[in-house]
Amino acid sequence: MIPLSDRVLLQVSWTDATNVAGGWHDSEDLGHFAVNQAWASSNTGWLVYEDDLCYVLAGRMTDDGRHVGLIERIPKAAVTAKRVLAGSGRVTEPP
Repeated sequence: MIPLSDRVLLQVSWTDATNVAGGWHDSEDLGHFAVNQAWASSNTGWLVYEDDLCYVLAGRMTDDGRHVGLIERIPKAAVTAKRVLAGSGRVTEPP
């Protein structure tokens, strides 16, 4: 866990995996599904954990930083851009 004094509010843009649920699909529609860019994502939250493989963002945090909620794990391999919006901590580059 990153100490409260080192946390940053981070916006992460990343490529999410997607699927088309339910039933059978016409193979002629697969090309559109593959290239429609529907999986470009962006999440913003407090960076509460980071290692070589991922960023963990918390959308909510108590004032004392001891409790967090709306936690999301984003693989660094999927990250396309990131921007620090607040805080003075550092964010490492994906490998």
